[in-house]
Amino acid sequence: MDDHISPGCPSGYTSYDGTFFKAYNQAKTYSQARHVCEDDGGLLAMPKNQDLDTFLVKLKNSVDSGEYFWFGLSDELGEGEWMWVDWTPYNATSDWGNWQPGQPDDAFGAGEDCVHYVSARGRGWNDLRCDTTLKFICQLTQDEGSRDHASCLMKNADKTVCPDKSDGSDYRGNLSVTRSGKTCQRWDLNYPHAYPYYWWWFDNHSDPPENYCRNPDGALGLWCYTTDPSTRWEYCNNPACLI
Repeated sequence: MDDHISPGCPSGYTSYDGTFFKAYNQAKTYSQARHVCEDDGGLLAMPKNQDLDTFLVKLKNSVDSGEYFWFGLSDELGEGEWMWVDWTPYNATSDWGNWQPGQPDDAFGAGEDCVHYVSARGRGWNDLRCDTTLKFICQLTQDEGSRDHASCLMKNADKTVCPDKSDGSDYRGNLSVTRSGKTCQRWDLNYPHAYPYYWWWFDNHSDPPENYCRNPDGALGLWCYTTDPSTRWEYCNNPACLI
């Protein structure tokens, strides 16, 4: 499944918790990747907590689950003196992190000063030489860049219109059209597309199985099976207020 792009978000970016993220499907050195993010008006992504880390892993896997991705953490200024790209210090011993076992290790004294996500097969963080070319993830905040992102960052207490969760999993509105304009198939029908029925999800959430866009399986955004026999499923455009 691809990542969704919420209406009003910067081009190619996905919104999460008031910040925008983009996983670039091109390989750059750490320094080059940082400059690309700066040109966008932002920084390399900074997974400072587990929830954001989980989101970024899903995002980069939607672009390429088999490749490494840089994010914004390094000890380039001094071995063991880890720093986020926003100049916030990071303690690899006491602060939360998703390091692979035995990492960071500056293997063989080779100057492994920059941190990346490993592929989906391995999971977690690893340190690597900064001149290695990897794919990368950028982030923009509401105040970064020259765009007005208000339409993408609006909130509303009514979850039938504006859910709190960035993946739309608590959305209960009646949006029933995909982002390409296809009508959604009812969740309790197996025509034109047969699939495992998500009855347990609708029962657990007291949500009638209509043909509304939903996220019952932890995807990156709202989606549905379509009534077009040639298109099994598609993402829906999340409401503009969704972050």
